[in-house]
Amino acid sequence: MSEAAITEMQFRINPTKKIIIMSGFYGAISKEECVDHVFYGTDYHSHMGTKRAGMVFHNEKEGFQRSIHSLESEYFRSKFEGDLKDFSGKLGMGVISDTDPQPIIFNSHLGKFAVVTVSRIVNIDELEKEFLDKKQHFTQNFHDNVSPTELIANLICEKDSFVEGIKNVHNKIKGSCSLLILTPEKLLQPETNWGERRLLSVKRMDLSPSLQRHQHSRIPVTILNIISARGSRGNDR
Repeated sequence: MSEAAITEMQFRINPTKKIIIMSGFYGAISKEECVDHVFYGTDYHSHMGTKRAGMVFHNEKEGFQRSIHSLESEYFRSKFEGDLKDFSGKLGMGVISDTDPQPIIFNSHLGKFAVVTVSRIVNIDELEKEFLDKKQHFTQNFHDNVSPTELIANLICEKDSFVEGIKNVHNKIKGSCSLLILTPEKLLQPETNWGERRLLSVKRMDLSPSLQRHQHSRIPVTILNIISARGSRGNDR
């Protein structure tokens, strides 16, 4: 099994002020069912936020399965334990979010994918206007504003591959962002340019997962894929 987790984000907006976003996410990909791993891995981060949480899994028969709940009146475990029987998959991720509801699922020219983020986008209004001027739209709301996660997904979808889309995110946003992307075949864990995130990737040796480093882009992207081998360069689509 391969696992990716982020437990805290600190975004430096200017040299004298630091804004701390208390959110976290956890993802896993395995040769076996990973629902319990994602459930307990996400629950481990539940002290990072009290607003909302979500999990998403994928299997070939049912496709993406997702659940999002508020944590304002109950704990993560009590909210999601009843959902576990409805989940199945060898790929999945969960998020504790003190901002917008997540994960979100996108159907695009890159294929269908789910995404979770921990972000502080200083120029979100500017980027929203840029999309609206192109006659594009947003469907998610967060405190009557655009969802940062949906904005990031739209920036990814502007390009012809996930690698180029992630580069687009890094080039266009001011602030910072860490994210996980779940496709039907893989879990993508991009590294950031800002150096302000704590993102940990581990692999459980008993399940012998693969880790493929795409080095053709200046934005390193680790592909956690259960079927391909470490080391080769490849197209990430």
